[in-house]
Amino acid sequence: MKKYVLFACIVLFFDKTAMAQMGYEYLLVATYEIRESDKNWMCRDYGLIQEKIADKISFDKRRKEILQQYPGFSTVVRLINPNQAIIAYEYEKKEAGWGCTKKVTSVLIGKDLDILKNEMDKTMANRHSSPKIVFQRDIGNFALMSCEDMVRYRDKVLPKIIDAQTKKYKIQDEHIEYIKKLRTDLETETARVTSNWNILPLTLKFAANTIEDAIGMATPKGYLMKIAKQAGAKVVGRLVFYEWVKKGKDALEAMTNKDTEEALANHMANEIGNLAPPVALIKRMNENLNEQLDFMETCKEVKNQLSSIEKAMTAYNAKLASSKKNIESFNQYKNYIDAYLIENCK
Repeated sequence: MKKYVLFACIVLFFDKTAMAQMGYEYLLVATYEIRESDKNWMCRDYGLIQEKIADKISFDKRRKEILQQYPGFSTVVRLINPNQAIIAYEYEKKEAGWGCTKKVTSVLIGKDLDILKNEMDKTMANRHSSPKIVFQRDIGNFALMSCEDMVRYRDKVLPKIIDAQTKKYKIQDEHIEYIKKLRTDLETETARVTSNWNILPLTLKFAANTIEDAIGMATPKGYLMKIAKQAGAKVVGRLVFYEWVKKGKDALEAMTNKDTEEALANHMANEIGNLAPPVALIKRMNENLNEQLDFMETCKEVKNQLSSIEKAMTAYNAKLASSKKNIESFNQYKNYIDAYLIENCK
């Protein structure tokens, strides 16, 4: 028997400790009639009590106190579990035949705050009255991520996600440097001789391979362009972001990763497209090299194309590097978390 009691105590301690670490909270919510001597009982306003409760034992004690303070059948004391959403609202109600209007306070409890709000709106539409929300709490505010989790996610996890996605699609510096080397080598060769047709096929081949490798790293098999076309331009809304928060740290990280990749793809789509034509042109020049008659003029054209490619690659990386500041959703993530912390972590 002692073992079972000890086990129950351990479970209770663990449950309370886990809730405290994760931001879970019990709430006591009570509605009662405000007993004023000058008002008929049918015309009395309702009051609301909302308190944080440590556990169910504390709730039972506080409930008895409230029932003693506000006796009568109209007093209702509720325990709101950590995994429950709640909305408390008040509205004015005319009492037919009594010649008065009183303030009524109602409480709705469920699993989703938006569903509760819809239920409230439907009820009030039938009563032709406008509700005023007095208190609300969504399950996401206290369920799977604590305030400390949110701060850590904003300051450490989110920047790492953005950095990883950005690095994933960066054109490596060695590719840009190699294109530059091909151009300078060609300039050196044309300054030394007036004709060396053997260098052009190798230059063009190496250039095409280097560009394809670079683009392949930036857009593996057209993957990034495909994402950009599917995703389109969009910004995740605050409510959607909070839905991710409700599902916990792993779900939030997975969804942020996915949305970051889509936002990055859409942001970089034009720059990626600018890299494709030079590859095709370099290949065509190589295929039609036998038709060229003037070596120096052909070399000049090749050098111009290599210079354009180098600039396009550099521009791509520059825009990619600035994406942290310029992609709206990246900034919105932080704004949403800041708002969340202000609302729920006072």
